[in-house]
Amino acid sequence: MVPHMGVERSRVWREVKALGAELERLARAVGSLVRSRVAIAVDWNAWWGVEQDSRPGRSNYAATVAKFNRYFFERNSAVDFVHPGAELGGYALVVAPALDLLVKGDAADLEKFVERGRVFLTTYFSGIVDEDERVVLGAYPAYLRRMLGLTVDEGSPMVEGATDGVRFGTERRTVSCSHWCDVVHLEGAPALAPYARFFSVGAAVTVKACGAGAAYCVGKQLGEAERVRVLDGARSRAEVASVVGGKRGPKHVEVTPREKAARSVCFCSTTARRRRGWRCRRGGQGMDLLSGDIVKGSVMLLPLGARVVALA
Repeated sequence: MVPHMGVERSRVWREVKALGAELERLARAVGSLVRSRVAIAVDWNAWWGVEQDSRPGRSNYAATVAKFNRYFFERNSAVDFVHPGAELGGYALVVAPALDLLVKGDAADLEKFVERGRVFLTTYFSGIVDEDERVVLGAYPAYLRRMLGLTVDEGSPMVEGATDGVRFGTERRTVSCSHWCDVVHLEGAPALAPYARFFSVGAAVTVKACGAGAAYCVGKQLGEAERVRVLDGARSRAEVASVVGGKRGPKHVEVTPREKAARSVCFCSTTARRRRGWRCRRGGQGMDLLSGDIVKGSVMLLPLGARVVALA
């Protein structure tokens, strides 16, 4: 910021001065907080466990978590990463992929979370061992069995490149899935997507009402469109809405709402090299704190640009 030449001629100096002026205009955003209604439960011990050589199938825990996180990022739904045993009272939806190692007390807290009207989603490779890496006897998914309403009769890894088929509801169209097959015995969980090819029993995707909430289980590695379909249903059931209108936000645009005293301030930016816009949910209106422009219904961003919109 302090070059060996005339300061006023420096591009960096001018940009730092401009940044200081912009920060002054953002006084209304001071003290605001990002309030996430979605959490992804990540556990180092589960990560360690699911990728051990002793497991019957290969699994990439980080890549699995990233797929779920990308879904919410693309829809501008803020996400917190939490431990399964964390306080979950402020969330409407918790996603816990491949929760291989699970403590009994944490499982009980997750069940209470759902019973209070929230939504929980997990996948295959969940509820296998306890905190001492001992298999919990009595059928998988052990401590999650009652909440999910199923038992896993057989976990079958698939060779690389092999696929199986599932069919959602009464649809005739069959979609491909891969990597793993949990053959389940349903114990009160309706099947959202039964198997359609090799396995003729159980289901690849289930959802069960539990108290006032619902618990989803995905027993296969679904394709992108099918994973989106399941997550759309879980997000809708949890009533998690994005500030951006429509089912999915525009590409290369990130909108992060922050809240302060019942007011929302949206920090918007784009990595695109052409103009991008997004539409406020329910036609929201506000003011761009950086420029002072009034925003009505939609926000336009210049290439690689940013705006901070205080919504009315």
